[in-house]
Amino acid sequence: MRMIDAHIHCGNWTKIYTLEKMKKDLKEAGCCGAAVFAFPEDMYRLTDTPERRIEANNYVLEISKGEKEIELYPFYFVWNDFIVPDNLKDYKGIKWHRHPDEPRYDYNKLECKEILSLIKELELPVILEEETKITAQFIDRNPEIKVIIPHMGKLSGGYDKMDIFFDNPNIYFDTSDASFEAIENVLNKVGAMRVIFGSDISGTKEPFYNFPKVELDKLSQLKLDHLSKSLIFSRNIEKLMHVKIRDKIKNFQIKKRNIENIQDWKQYFSDLSRIVGFSKITEQQGHHDIMVRDSADSVNDNNFKELIVGNLFWSKYGKIFIKHPELFKQYLEIILIHETGHILSSAIRYQYDEAIATMTGAESFGYQKKEILDLLSVVAAVDCVIYPTENYFEAVRVKYSKLFFDELTDSEVNLIIDKAISIYNTKLK
Repeated sequence: MRMIDAHIHCGNWTKIYTLEKMKKDLKEAGCCGAAVFAFPEDMYRLTDTPERRIEANNYVLEISKGEKEIELYPFYFVWNDFIVPDNLKDYKGIKWHRHPDEPRYDYNKLECKEILSLIKELELPVILEEETKITAQFIDRNPEIKVIIPHMGKLSGGYDKMDIFFDNPNIYFDTSDASFEAIENVLNKVGAMRVIFGSDISGTKEPFYNFPKVELDKLSQLKLDHLSKSLIFSRNIEKLMHVKIRDKIKNFQIKKRNIENIQDWKQYFSDLSRIVGFSKITEQQGHHDIMVRDSADSVNDNNFKELIVGNLFWSKYGKIFIKHPELFKQYLEIILIHETGHILSSAIRYQYDEAIATMTGAESFGYQKKEILDLLSVVAAVDCVIYPTENYFEAVRVKYSKLFFDELTDSEVNLIIDKAISIYNTKLK
């Protein structure tokens, strides 16, 4: 399962938490990435100059752009001088932070209104840590902004004051440094779709209460189903940051492999697991295929799901993709669209509701309809080789028409089939 720590401070000045230390802590916890932002100490607590604020925010952006081993999502820390960088669009979100005894933001200031207008235009989520009354005013005045209240509200006036935000679908809560009871209460009130995992790790020397692996241990005590875990650990924050599936695999290189060599495939998916969150790979007895299992569940759990991704690696699939890795890249995107790993073609054959969910998932991750149709064409073309039957494409036409009901027009279904036939004839036949 993909896990993103959505609350990490980093810096290299007044308070030090290096990139290498961060990566070590994240990897030990099994996280594939993090939302990162500067320390308050670099913004105003220990140094309080525009130059240092600019430098600290630039540092977060630079390490995020340069990092290849883990996914870093930079958040821009706004302080009360409201400096607006030219490259705000390069950030994935905003950190807005003060404690009751600290200097205030002047919300009536023109510069404040200008940066809030830009935040709305860029649709950036805001991690807002303020007093309860000010938090409520911020939300009322900026209803378009998706707000994340950190620590389940512990430092925003207290857990007991957060109920005024429970009915607002634009308000999310992160779990960092919050009590188990507070997390459980918020989950019961707003559901997993508005809860986000975070640790608030900030360079402490020993495994402390806010280390990612310690915070994860706390969350493991909750009785969460697979979907809830997926939402809390990655999907909610990815949605707010507008992370597209193609961004997750953009650095993944398709390499030719020997399909007869199971160890090669295992290494291949070990590499891939860093990016998409597949962590357990086992060889099915007696077959040249690989079953990918999700780390969130136990092997002995009755609800444990073998991901249909395993279908990809029956020998016929493997031989196709060795010859045509560019098709595998597209097929891979179909797999990733649906977090449980279901291949759309399998869903088409067996579970219409899964395929509809996959289609919806594709749209939520920013795919245009034409791109979805192109991916479906690849699925149909490859499946024609794997499951050869007379009049296969005509059968697919009927299934696609039934599957999406009013979602796809007759002309769109015809477009899928025509392109699939072209791919089949030119590459696969």
